[in-house]
Amino acid sequence: MASAPSSNATGFHCPNPNFTIKLVPSGEIFRVRKYRLTSGSNVFADMFGVCDDNDDGDGLEQEVEIHESPQLFGIFLRILHDDVEGIKDEPLVEDIADTEEQGEGSPEDVFGEARPTIPTTKVPERNLPPLIPYPILRRLFDLGDKYNVSPPISKVLESHLLRNTPDHPWEVYTYAWSIGLQTVAAQASAHLLSKPMHKYTMEEISQLPSLEAYHRLVLLHAYRVQRLQELLKTEEIFPHGYQKCLKHGDQTQQLWASRKMHASFAIKPDTDVAAEMALLKGSFAACKSCDAGCERAIAMLKYKCSKVPRTIDRLPKSM
Repeated sequence: MASAPSSNATGFHCPNPNFTIKLVPSGEIFRVRKYRLTSGSNVFADMFGVCDDNDDGDGLEQEVEIHESPQLFGIFLRILHDDVEGIKDEPLVEDIADTEEQGEGSPEDVFGEARPTIPTTKVPERNLPPLIPYPILRRLFDLGDKYNVSPPISKVLESHLLRNTPDHPWEVYTYAWSIGLQTVAAQASAHLLSKPMHKYTMEEISQLPSLEAYHRLVLLHAYRVQRLQELLKTEEIFPHGYQKCLKHGDQTQQLWASRKMHASFAIKPDTDVAAEMALLKGSFAACKSCDAGCERAIAMLKYKCSKVPRTIDRLPKSM
């Protein structure tokens, strides 16, 4: 007969428990499914054995004591008991690499191996669980390492780490790099474009696990500024005289060139170059030809700039 649902003060809930875990020294009781523990953790599998769980049985009289914090362990048990089968074969982030420049051939993996390259942080859409805050997540990674969790459980933790990137980009970048999560580290680098590298304190820089982790960010910032300036410099409002206004064309080209020069000096790694040039739009409202030329040039500039790498794994392999 199936056991009654079990829950406790930590929020962990198991519908049909068949095993009991008691935490020491708190005395907190967790009633769990043994199969969920053994399938999600190699340590639990070795501890309990992988073949002695009967999901139809009631073994609540079986109890094991574990030294852990109740709140953290409750979250850990929730992850082990969640249905991860539906996400274990999905990519951590969606592969939309074709939207960026390829550089000199296919971009080289900065970590020394071939792998998908993704320009923006985007978790595949599905019914995502509530986000685990970054400080708690770090401790869960330690717990996952301690209990040697299975790949599907590791992927759940990595997904939460990726989702923390917008709010904690520096912390996620440094931590992901330090534990070898290359895809997550690369995604975090896209959120580190707005702050100049010289603005980081020595304390923050010391959090990086290697000089390469720092150097790749420096290269990303420098490369984006260089490429954005190059694209802006070569973008003309009437390329090769195409649909140039006979009446105002020369004056319009001068205004465009002047604005380009001003915008070029102000380009930063996160600058929206097309938006900077769009400030000219109102200047040509009286002439349909000049206004149309401005719209076309801005649209082309926006497209070209969108293909400039925003992550460290998209840098040309020659860098």
